[in-house]
Amino acid sequence: MIASAFMANAQSKATVPTVFAAACIVIGVFGPLVKVGADVEFLGDVSTSPTVYGLMQTKALILIAIAVIAVLMAVRGMGKWLWACAAGVWLTLLWDMIRGWMTPKDESAFGQITDAISSEVSKAVGEQLGGLIFDFTSLSWGGFMFLAGCLGIIWAAIKGR
Repeated sequence: MIASAFMANAQSKATVPTVFAAACIVIGVFGPLVKVGADVEFLGDVSTSPTVYGLMQTKALILIAIAVIAVLMAVRGMGKWLWACAAGVWLTLLWDMIRGWMTPKDESAFGQITDAISSEVSKAVGEQLGGLIFDFTSLSWGGFMFLAGCLGIIWAAIKGR
């Protein structure tokens, strides 16, 4: 059934990259994110490898739903709309950071102290996450698959144009 859908929609250049990206996202969500014993500060001592699903369950399910929708759009020949799926993946991943930027600032003394502390904490976690993405020695195969899927959905959106 899937093979016939690919053959019927062979004119769409975005079908194969979309299926590849969606498969990478789904496998990466449930695969181990970092290697056991990796020294990742915001995760602490990694005795068992965390998964994306274990760290953020609701967002992981949203990412899987977006990946399935992207495949359906590509198979149905709606490749021009894959940019919406790519935007959805990245908005889901960056939602906490975006929400933090949009919250009103408290001008009281206590609010300024709280903002200073929370900005330092979010800056530290952001640096650690950024360091984890570019520290390929601590990523496990699930982390590579997830990263490939998130980048692959952009590739599929570009191909679908």
